[in-house]
Amino acid sequence: MRLTFAQINRNRILWLAGAVLLVAGIAIAGVQHSATATSRLGSLTIVTQAYAFDSGNEISQPAAEADALKAAAELRPDVAGLAVAAARPATSVREVNDSTGHAIYANSSGVNAWVLEVTAPAQQGYKKVSGAVVLNAADGSVIAMSILMTNK
Repeated sequence: MRLTFAQINRNRILWLAGAVLLVAGIAIAGVQHSATATSRLGSLTIVTQAYAFDSGNEISQPAAEADALKAAAELRPDVAGLAVAAARPATSVREVNDSTGHAIYANSSGVNAWVLEVTAPAQQGYKKVSGAVVLNAADGSVIAMSILMTNK
């Protein structure tokens, strides 16, 4: 069977169109996987994946606050008056940084989490007591936590 000039051109066009769609799909998937979004929560900076799936299965804010305060008190029993200053659920959290830019939490794949900022009154000779707690949004388990006491 012999192909005509028109059939050969049509096959080439279809093949080229398929190749272009494949390359475009791979490029878009790569951009979506690596794109991030940055937001603020009090003095914290939260970096999340820009395109993420929210499972909708998360603990409530009161439960997250209770879990965070319990964990913070266990970490630093010497600190009195810890309170949640701000809290937010975040989808596909990749990084949480404190006000000085230090990473409190980092994960390249991202996790659905509650991010909470905690503070306490000045004490023990320090002017500022603050920190962050990152909880797994599904079960409230602590992923990362930091409580800092400074004179800045």
